[in-house]
Amino acid sequence: MADPAIKIRRGTNAPDIAWKLLSGGAPFDGAGSTLVLTIVSGGSRLVRSTANPGDGLTYDGATGLLRWRRTLADSRQISLGQVGRYEIERRIAGRQSYLASGGVIGVDSISDD
Repeated sequence: MADPAIKIRRGTNAPDIAWKLLSGGAPFDGAGSTLVLTIVSGGSRLVRSTANPGDGLTYDGATGLLRWRRTLADSRQISLGQVGRYEIERRIAGRQSYLASGGVIGVDSISDD
């Protein structure tokens, strides 16, 4: 079953997009893991990882909060409408497992930047 869709207004970098990752009602234990967010929208593919601080993807194991602080350039790669998908996976010790997925909705902006 898919998780809720995320909305991204093109040309914006706030608010952050966040997911609450739980296991048995408690924050997901991400110790030793790399979490990877992949977004496919139109002809664009964004891959962001907690292993790369410049990607803007962070995980707080105490709260279970995975947060993506997207850039303006990231938001502009999202196609208009409900035409994209995202997936979050965990990578640890050579293994990859699925955590969440859902739709991506690109919303137009009239900003001039």
